[in-house]
Amino acid sequence: MNNHYQLLAITIGCLAVLCGGVPGEARVKSRFVANLAAGKAQTIVTYGTSLTAGGAWVWQLSNELNKDYPGLATVINSGAGAMWSKWGIENLDDRVISKKPDAVFIEFSINDAYSDYKMPVSESRANLNNMIDRILASNKSCEIIIMVMDPPINEHLVNRPHIKDYNQMYRDVARQRHLILIDHYAKWEKILKAGRYLELVPDGIHPNDAGCALIITPGIIKALGIGEKPKVIAKNNAEKLFVVINGESNSGGIARNADALPSEIGVRKSVKILNNTTLASFDDLNIGVNNLIGHTGIPADNGTHGWELELANWAEKQTEYSKPVYLIKTGHGGSRIAEWNTSGFYYTTFMNRLNAAKRLLKGEKYKTVVLFTLGLNDTLAGTDVTVWKAGVTEHFKNLRRELGADTPIIMTRFMAAYPVYNKAIEELCKEIPNTYSVETQDLPLQDTYHWNYVGMKTMTDRMLGVFESLKK
Repeated sequence: MNNHYQLLAITIGCLAVLCGGVPGEARVKSRFVANLAAGKAQTIVTYGTSLTAGGAWVWQLSNELNKDYPGLATVINSGAGAMWSKWGIENLDDRVISKKPDAVFIEFSINDAYSDYKMPVSESRANLNNMIDRILASNKSCEIIIMVMDPPINEHLVNRPHIKDYNQMYRDVARQRHLILIDHYAKWEKILKAGRYLELVPDGIHPNDAGCALIITPGIIKALGIGEKPKVIAKNNAEKLFVVINGESNSGGIARNADALPSEIGVRKSVKILNNTTLASFDDLNIGVNNLIGHTGIPADNGTHGWELELANWAEKQTEYSKPVYLIKTGHGGSRIAEWNTSGFYYTTFMNRLNAAKRLLKGEKYKTVVLFTLGLNDTLAGTDVTVWKAGVTEHFKNLRRELGADTPIIMTRFMAAYPVYNKAIEELCKEIPNTYSVETQDLPLQDTYHWNYVGMKTMTDRMLGVFESLKK
């Protein structure tokens, strides 16, 4: 597994966490997260079944913690496949207590419910309490986090006919003992009803990397407030943010709207997008309606999106800039860098849109950032990388001539199949001030050349994470 699979703002808007068994978005004050924020090193142990032992959420969580609190979080995966709470109490000393944890995640209900183990709910409850008691006896300050995982289906459900009783017992114990509960079950049930479950849980019980990235990891991050900054109310005269998206088809995006959460599609008032038809107004972003207008190579009505979806999620939560965020999309599918010369159609179209945006924002104070991806079509066309690199260098000069010399440009690297271009991108970032790139090789794809919903969300969050870091 690639440990660069960072998920910063897949967290944003991905999951309504259930805490204490009560539906809704609940957030608790986590001691270990507060300690990390205060600069104190913390050891976190994850303890459970194969959902933990082989769960991508563990390393994804570790990446998030070490991104937000560098060098302070040690995450130890002490789970084991096919195990249940009887094994849990027998191995607790060696696999948990000996690690001297500051926090422990526990999940065993899914295997305690397994019929062949013949464990009644009462025994499962006793074992859970046994583990909690012994952990707290070894360290009364240790934070214990109870997790309810995904629903088993098909033969896995047949073998666990009373799984809901075991899960409810976990909720009850967490509530009675005033422990943190992170309950993923309801969100998984929505995915199941939507007919997408097997995409994310292919064998009917074990979420894949994408499933963990979409549901489990964001649920943990959101519930515990990992990476959150103190809330600040934006002032009425706060600076606006102006985002310029530029490049080839991935800058438009063919991630399927059908894969997104319902709340992410439709009108998103946190972003105003330039009307690319009239050039006369910034309109509320309406994903599925106005997010792909005038993007060559991608029909405006094909039910897809690009970075604008996660930008809207991020914009809803950010407090640094006044709301809404202003956006122009200027990319074109199939384009190569030579076609972005200043006299060509693509650049001329870009200038028409940019000048319209400037007129509409006249008199406003705003910060500009460019999100950029272009080069895959050049690789397919056989463009020599030195020629491509020189063309990108010139293109960035042209962009900054119009947007400001210090405008940050944040670009994507490409899939693992393009190491020569990826190396050139790294060189560009070293050679050109205020130019940055984000890793993408670990992100899931829609097809050979385009990232899917999870990939686009993760990529957007990485780019916006770079932008946020420039303010520090």
